[in-house]
Amino acid sequence: MTASNAITIANDETLGALISSAREKIVFLAPAATEGVAKALVAAWRRLGRDKVSVILDVDPEVYRLGYGDPAALTMLEEVGQELQTMLHRQAGIRIGLLIVDDQTMVFSPTPRLIEAGPKKASQPNAILLGAAPAKIAAELGQGPEGVKAQKVGLDKADLATIAEVKTELKENPPLSFDIAQKVRVFNAYFEFVDLSLESVLIQKRSVKLPPDLAKFTTDEELNKAIKTSVGLIGDHPELSGGRMKVYCDAIRKRYLVVLRGYKPVVLRKNKAAFEERIGRLRKRVEEFGEKQEQELQKAIDATRDRLTAQILPRIVKAPPSRWLRFIGQNPSEADIRDMLAQELGDVLGSAADIVGKMRVKLLFMGVTFESLTDPEFIKVAQKALPGLKRFHDEYDAAKGKDKGGLFGGTP
Repeated sequence: MTASNAITIANDETLGALISSAREKIVFLAPAATEGVAKALVAAWRRLGRDKVSVILDVDPEVYRLGYGDPAALTMLEEVGQELQTMLHRQAGIRIGLLIVDDQTMVFSPTPRLIEAGPKKASQPNAILLGAAPAKIAAELGQGPEGVKAQKVGLDKADLATIAEVKTELKENPPLSFDIAQKVRVFNAYFEFVDLSLESVLIQKRSVKLPPDLAKFTTDEELNKAIKTSVGLIGDHPELSGGRMKVYCDAIRKRYLVVLRGYKPVVLRKNKAAFEERIGRLRKRVEEFGEKQEQELQKAIDATRDRLTAQILPRIVKAPPSRWLRFIGQNPSEADIRDMLAQELGDVLGSAADIVGKMRVKLLFMGVTFESLTDPEFIKVAQKALPGLKRFHDEYDAAKGKDKGGLFGGTP
């Protein structure tokens, strides 16, 4: 399959060859031009004359970031336009390619090199080579009997101010230049690391610390440890336990996660969808648990607050913390002290609504690095834990992007 075939390939070589063969006229319509295509257009434009070549581009920075063309090509075409006292044309958003050279027409799919390298082999066609352009297409491009009067595409001029603005934006936020000659090995692991945890669900284990100047007034032996003092938030209330959530979460771990000694657990990609579905059910259970228990939880918190108030108030009345005096004065009443104590205990213990609002299932997937997949120690651990896997990843080639200075011929 060559450029002479009806179904063919469009790349720098085939487009450049077709452009170079022009004897009468050229119309080039595409999101952008590569340097190779631009060089051929510049040479043909000078050879044929200003009115024999029409170039219609998107002229938007994004097309260069996507890799449809090269910023330097825009400069080349702009300069020859000034030299020949003409201008580039603009069609915003264009994403098809069309090249008319004399009585030949090529319709092609422009390559976004950010995503793929573009066709190199005859078995990768991306273009159709036709004869003379159909009359309607020629007319809409300003090439019919009525000339520009019937033109519908590329009516805007890509003036110097617009091109300068594009250049400035690309210098400030440059695209990657995709060197297709270089390749990078891309891998796809068969499993992922998983970080799974329950947050604020096991409320039977929640405790809070009392300020030292309050803790010293409690009568419980365990509360007489000053700064290290902590108080069980809900006390002995088995009906408020989030233990069932933990049991369900542990069952999911056991069913889907594989423990790798010395590493985080992993989930096989083929099991990931089912695993996430079960996690969705767990999240719903946690939500329902919080909604159902919020009222009883608040009662338990209130009971803890009342117990602490009963222990602390009779003793703190005689010697309130000095830090309170700026709020309640030098000679506060018992009511003032009670109110201050209630406020402080309320801040420390929090509310059921706050706790329920923080209940959640935390799930984080983390990719396995190529370094791990080639590390003998990791492989040894993984082989032991995953004896059913014959291999741990696939590898394939992809185009490697690299920064390239001097986008417009200057220094970076």
